[in-house]
Amino acid sequence: MKKLSTKGIKILKITHLLFVIMWVGGSFCMAIVLLTTSPHESHQLFMRSLIMKLVDDWLIIPGAVCVTITGIIYG
Repeated sequence: MKKLSTKGIKILKITHLLFVIMWVGGSFCMAIVLLTTSPHESHQLFMRSLIMKLVDDWLIIPGAVCVTITGIIYG
């Protein structure tokens, strides 16, 4: 198996950490939205659910997949 150079390992570590930040930041954002909002009407509940879905689809899922991939490569 081909080994990475020291520069390649540094780049892989940086990308891995950026994806971890993306994943944890998205989780933190969802927790803040969930804990700080209390919808009283249906459209407010819909918007909170839409925000949480967008954060999940654009931050958490790609972050988790890329962390797994870079972790496997890094290992």
